[in-house]
Amino acid sequence: MVAGPKITTRHYALGEAGRSFPTTYSLMSAQDGLVADVNRRADRDEVLVLSYDPASPATVQAGENQTTVPGAPIGVATVDLIPPP
Repeated sequence: MVAGPKITTRHYALGEAGRSFPTTYSLMSAQDGLVADVNRRADRDEVLVLSYDPASPATVQAGENQTTVPGAPIGVATVDLIPPP
């Protein structure tokens, strides 16, 4: 019997995230997800969100407005997009 290659698994501790830009530099952000795309359809702005945990919803923050995206691997939501000053 021929032995296959030896596979080694390593685990690394995750440090804290670095400092983020001030809110005035950000068009939008997502909690528990990643904003992958922004589209304008007719008079609506839609975001495509990749969820970190498909079992729980992600929250998109655009300016002062929050939008909850239902739990799914990929979600689409309408947001009120206000460009930063």
